[in-house]
Amino acid sequence: MAKKLEILELTQENFNEFGQVITSDNKNPEAGDENFNWFERLGSFKGIDEVSVNILECKKRALKIDKLELHHETPEAVIPMGGEDVIAVVAPAGKLDESKMKAFRVPAGKGIMLNIGVRHFIPYPLNRNVNCVIVFKHATGANDLIFEQLSEEYEIGG
Repeated sequence: MAKKLEILELTQENFNEFGQVITSDNKNPEAGDENFNWFERLGSFKGIDEVSVNILECKKRALKIDKLELHHETPEAVIPMGGEDVIAVVAPAGKLDESKMKAFRVPAGKGIMLNIGVRHFIPYPLNRNVNCVIVFKHATGANDLIFEQLSEEYEIGG
């Protein structure tokens, strides 16, 4: 039987040990007029020469997880598109401690920026396949993608 992993509300306070929440909520725009508001630097990649912007199609599937991935050289931004929420499962950087693994509902219109070394996996759409914008150091998938098997399967939610 799978262990249960509760889904938490995405707030900066709840997400601090994993990275930043990308949102313009409660922030003043740097510029704007009747046509737009510009919110600048809601997250940043420091010390990286080339950043790539990618699309990941996250397929709807069972809310179960048995492995995580991590990157040693780059933070990673995950931003759901298409007006759909996704579930992101994360575990802190450092030695894997499954008891510190958390699941967050990432609402459409917000995103997350994972610190270097934070374990995560492909987001889980709730209703249908969802494209997510993924931003990280160029060629991370080819050069800095490490998978770790969990000790057992976890069921996400409820």
